[in-house]
Amino acid sequence: MSRLLKKHARLVKLVFHVMDETATTAQEQELADLIRKDPEAQTVYLELIDIHSNLVLSASQIPATPSDALAQTSEIRKRRNASPKKQVNKNILLLATTCLLLICSTLSYLGFRVYLKSSETAPTEMIAQEKAGIAQVEQRMLEDGSLELRFPTGVKVLIAAESLFQITGNNSLILTQGMLFARVTTPAGKGFTVATPQGSIVDLGTVFGVEVDETKSSTVQVFKGEVELVDSVGDKISLSEGETMIAEATANDWQPTENVSSRFFTAVQELNETFFPGISYLRSTKVTFIYRTTAGELQNGPVQSPSYIMFSATSVAERFRELVPNPSHWDSQARHFVEVRFNESTRKWQLSFKNEFIDFTPVESDVLIAQAAAHEKNKVGEWSRKVTLWEDESGTIHGIRYGDQMNVISIRPDWFSDKPDVGDFMIIKNIYYP
Repeated sequence: MSRLLKKHARLVKLVFHVMDETATTAQEQELADLIRKDPEAQTVYLELIDIHSNLVLSASQIPATPSDALAQTSEIRKRRNASPKKQVNKNILLLATTCLLLICSTLSYLGFRVYLKSSETAPTEMIAQEKAGIAQVEQRMLEDGSLELRFPTGVKVLIAAESLFQITGNNSLILTQGMLFARVTTPAGKGFTVATPQGSIVDLGTVFGVEVDETKSSTVQVFKGEVELVDSVGDKISLSEGETMIAEATANDWQPTENVSSRFFTAVQELNETFFPGISYLRSTKVTFIYRTTAGELQNGPVQSPSYIMFSATSVAERFRELVPNPSHWDSQARHFVEVRFNESTRKWQLSFKNEFIDFTPVESDVLIAQAAAHEKNKVGEWSRKVTLWEDESGTIHGIRYGDQMNVISIRPDWFSDKPDVGDFMIIKNIYYP
């Protein structure tokens, strides 16, 4: 027992340094190696994560700043104004902080409690856990806010509100209900697995989201990279970036779909600046209206210069609210895409607004993803447009970089709401990741 206590004492000391953000690179590596190699250390480490998450859930209104420290569990709270009755009592914050420090400074008690109970009541179970390499923690229900988990392998998982989940290993968990998003960017994280009622998602190095609804149907959206889906009978299928699949509660396999829930869509939009930097999820997963040019502008001949479809990291409604003060103007349009042109006479970029062109100043994050030019007249004499996507080339045009970095979208000109409509653009597919 003394050997175990000494081993655990070193583990908790390392964890304390990581939580306190005083750990050196060598200490972080030592902690990672210890957790990876020692089943007993994995068990204690998971206990620390579990207790930490319980404290977060208990003090659900306490905001926590996410840390880049190894495998730290942190909380991201929705931005909202709390009523006076819901203001956090400073004593609760102090209590939570004290408890965390107590956990990190009293390893001997923790190790004794965990392993003494196993030895006295279920010695065979403890051996099985050692052979398996890691112990499970009990199922948890996150009722409010969101929770970010950082696994020993470097995998980052964000659990959304109203989710029922269970950590099952140092690189796996179960999602019984709710929604999560995962970022797997380390070699050790490859193979990260999310089990759902209808099958499992095995990561191959990617960014993806999973939702299990009230009927137990499971939906998977890959934002970057690739995952392997395993259905309830063991069959496997690959899912690549920009693709979505669903396993219905009444079915045994995964099937392609173009739909995600409005809740899923909203969550991605809210996390655009944090967990998903650069990802733009369109208003509709099937087609999206960008900008409606007045048809009369195209009837008498082609426009003199090409227009461009531009991606704006900031939503266009917010970005151009001073230039276009009427917020309802953007209600039917794509959140992060807009049609622009460059005025050769004034040497300025311009935004198309009704029958006017308004000057605007580009920013570094702007990307031109396509060029639209007059193509030919249709039967009623209107000029159609041809869209060119940049797939294998990139550069700058008058100070704005161009190129579709991830090439996961396609654009159909002169089309809107499943029918021809001169002057409109439709975006097909789900996401854009510059």
